[in-house]
Amino acid sequence: MTAVGTAAVGTAVAGTGAAATGWRNVETPTENSLYDVEDTIKTEYTVGGGGIVLERTADGWRKVLDGGPTGNGNDLYGSGVTDDGERLWFVGASGAIGEYDVTTGNLNDGDAPPSEGPV
Repeated sequence: MTAVGTAAVGTAVAGTGAAATGWRNVETPTENSLYDVEDTIKTEYTVGGGGIVLERTADGWRKVLDGGPTGNGNDLYGSGVTDDGERLWFVGASGAIGEYDVTTGNLNDGDAPPSEGPV
């Protein structure tokens, strides 16, 4: 896996304060390319090829999603976090869009309407 901006195999950028302290390489549990990193109220998250979403923990990075919001494996290229820091949004190939609640672990596929009954 190549982390964008580092050109190092098997690595990702190291979360908060990377701009102030410079980039550094860290091991990740994927061979996929990683394209974006966001900081939430819980921790840092990164998204990448094959629809992978990784979460930074005290023990390193761990996989929280493999295959994207629909499970079809579309690459994820961008991510953003809500103002309250509780929800991570990500977007990618073929219109992939999803929302991950970092406090509850709930995943919503942004491609599908909410299943709250008839409108």
